[in-house]
Amino acid sequence: MDRSMFISRLRDSLSSLTYKEIEEIVADYEEHFRAGLEKGKTEAEIAVSLGSPEDIARQYLGEKAGKSVPAKPDNTRMWVAGAILIAANVIVFFTPLLTLFWIWFALWAVSFAAVAVGFVIAVAGLVNVTIPVLNFLLAPFLTLFGTGTVFLGIGMIIVLGWVTKFAVKIIKWWVNFNIDIARKAGGVNA
Repeated sequence: MDRSMFISRLRDSLSSLTYKEIEEIVADYEEHFRAGLEKGKTEAEIAVSLGSPEDIARQYLGEKAGKSVPAKPDNTRMWVAGAILIAANVIVFFTPLLTLFWIWFALWAVSFAAVAVGFVIAVAGLVNVTIPVLNFLLAPFLTLFGTGTVFLGIGMIIVLGWVTKFAVKIIKWWVNFNIDIARKAGGVNA
């Protein structure tokens, strides 16, 4: 067995540990190979002297848990837990989330419509009306009302942008939370 195969099998056997822990262990064994090669040994000789990557992994996993731990995660349990979580999320959360999505979508539409309509009203207030009395009374009102509507629409767009960023963070957290539950059900500590 050469160095790359040894390291690959070791990584696979340690897959239930965190990425950082795996990298620390692999770095130690990379160093064993480097030192052995400097002494004139072949990669195969070094691999034999180190032992089975699976046995090495069991030793690390047993030390971490304080007992003997299976080296491979239970993918079946992980997939079953994932399917149950997906079904629960669809049944429990789909309708409220769909409703909130349409409310969110409608608010964005109203925000952009307020900016557009407010702009049109403000411009209409600036255009001269042929009846002098209406021009005196109506023009300032239309200009102020249109300008206020534009600012209201812009304010809604800014607030909806913040709400959208917050909602995306919550959705990412929820997805990662569900993935963690499925992994733990399969015995993967990530």
